Amino acid sequence: FVHEQLTIEPDDFDSPTLAVDLGIALGARTEAVFGVEFGGATIPSEYRDFVDNDRLPVTQATRLRQANLSGSLELALTPRGQEVGTIAWVPSAVTPYVGVGVGALWYEFHQTGDFVDFLDLSVFSETFRSSGWATSAHAFAGIDVKIARRLYLTGDGRYLWSQADLDPDFSSFDPIDLTGFKLTAGVNYIF
Repeated sequence: FVHEQLTIEPDDFDSPTLAVDLGIALGARTEAVFGVEFGGATIPSEYRDFVDNDRLPVTQATRLRQANLSGSLELALTPRGQEVGTIAWVPSAVTPYVGVGVGALWYEFHQTGDFVDFLDLSVFSETFRSSGWATSAHAFAGIDVKIARRLYLTGDGRYLWSQADLDPDFSSFDPIDLTGFKLTAGVNYIF
């Protein structure tokens, strides 16, 4: 409905996200990573094919906010460094990695403004809301680049799968598809 009836495209919800991860080494190349991320966007829109009685657009605002709590298993494709003696360790300059994980994704979908009643084509003002939790799964690949003794630049691409049933405000709608690709850049500090 949102993409077919309103002037909203799937990539309109692309937005910056704040994320924090904590990784714990399990072995020389494996790491358990726990993360939390927050993001959201509000998109102004109007109906593609309908106007009101004054020939003005029927407008509304659609907001999608998300928070994801995740746990992942990360595998370095090359050694993260080299042990020299019993107390010294020399980190690698570049370390590519891959991983998979699961999580709990909270979402809030909120629409407010004017809408068309398709039974009699009248225009009415309303606010619709749906929020809740859904399970998620993800896979990712990335790279860490050393810029100082314990400081790394990192970047990864992550694909997340998730969907959730909508609340009664959207009773005749299909589940909301929260699946998507995320591109991340950040800084890692090694303790």
